[in-house]
Amino acid sequence: MRTPPLLRTSLTLRPQMSPSQEVPALTDDAEGAATLQIQVERNNAGAITGYASDVNNSGHCFLRTPAGTFVTFDVPGAGTLSGEGTYPWAINQSGVITGYVWDASNAIHGFVRATDGTLTSFDVPGGGTGNGQGTNPLDINKTGSITGYWVDASNVNHGFVRATDGT
Repeated sequence: MRTPPLLRTSLTLRPQMSPSQEVPALTDDAEGAATLQIQVERNNAGAITGYASDVNNSGHCFLRTPAGTFVTFDVPGAGTLSGEGTYPWAINQSGVITGYVWDASNAIHGFVRATDGTLTSFDVPGGGTGNGQGTNPLDINKTGSITGYWVDASNVNHGFVRATDGT
């Protein structure tokens, strides 16, 4: 049986809303109210991952389980200023999440969140540490292997595959 592809979409929510609520029209926002941008990826089991940007425009991850429970998380070392933070990119059918972290120096690091909530950050050897350089995970398969690209100190992109054992 063929497995349907994962769904990726974006939503805009008011700060006082939870991502489980219906999204109303945003034309009548209160003056000065910040909005949240949510990038969402859903697996076939019904788990959804995404991020919410706070008033500083820093990203914070969430997981909505198939039962409807929300879990929020930030990878240690994530920056807290505009554009920095923790951003999920993919979730596999088991509920393992991968994404990237922008730190306070604007370098990028990969992360994986296991189904038990364990967070592991990782950097591809040779990845740069300057602005916009580092490790960018893009997808995770059913066994937990992660693919993506990394940017070196000369701003050259390279592909990578991270095995489930972290190599």
